[in-house]
Amino acid sequence: MDTNKPTLSVNLIAIVDGYLSGKRREKFRDSISILNRSLAQGAWTPRGSVKASAGFYQGLAKKIGNLQPYELDACVRYGQPMRSVTLTDEMCMQLSSSRVLRAWVTLCSEVAAARAFLDAARPTPVVTAIGLSPKVTKTLKDCNLDIDLATIKPAKISFYEVQARDKAGELRVDRDGKPVMERVYFVDWSAGCLFNRSRFAMGDGCHACGKTIPSGRFVPIEASCKKLGQKVALWLGCDCARNIFGVKDIGIDKNAKAPTAGE
Repeated sequence: MDTNKPTLSVNLIAIVDGYLSGKRREKFRDSISILNRSLAQGAWTPRGSVKASAGFYQGLAKKIGNLQPYELDACVRYGQPMRSVTLTDEMCMQLSSSRVLRAWVTLCSEVAAARAFLDAARPTPVVTAIGLSPKVTKTLKDCNLDIDLATIKPAKISFYEVQARDKAGELRVDRDGKPVMERVYFVDWSAGCLFNRSRFAMGDGCHACGKTIPSGRFVPIEASCKKLGQKVALWLGCDCARNIFGVKDIGIDKNAKAPTAGE
């Protein structure tokens, strides 16, 4: 037995499965089945890496407020693992079922470990003149850009705080009457970046492949374009950011804006 091979906890799966219903439960079960079959054979099943996400990116709950911290919000809404944050009783109080929330958070971490293990088991890609597989080479050329691979880096993410609002739009205060604050994250692009230069830049799709991103979360990156002679800004789906550009991130709301004067 491979002791380094990740596993998915049966009891956690059962707790989440019992909470979900209808098509959400069907997608969740399909994803779990794909992951377990892939782990059993030590490699992704055909298109398994794509299909395994369907049961998680819709999240645990459809209608929720802004959870704190940001990592918990991303986990509950989009199935992203909470990497550097430990779930506390105070966090659990934000949802009605702490047992389900704890199971979901832990299971998302197990799924992330399983995906990383299966991704690492992929065959070594065929190397082309620019150092990427033929498929990736074609993808980059389709963008109508000539990216200098050595200059790729994640864009800087900053935040500012504003007073939170409840579902009715009223400003929130705590028991002592003090304002309840929440963070608003945004991309702090480097000076001189050119925007919307990929031919896929129009609309709400990934700038590398043009596909719509169901979660609405994108990974912002910067890179020098040899064709344009300047740095360009790109919004990527999490899969393309990881598989094509080597940037692993949970993404950010593309519509998040920087603070205006006076904020």
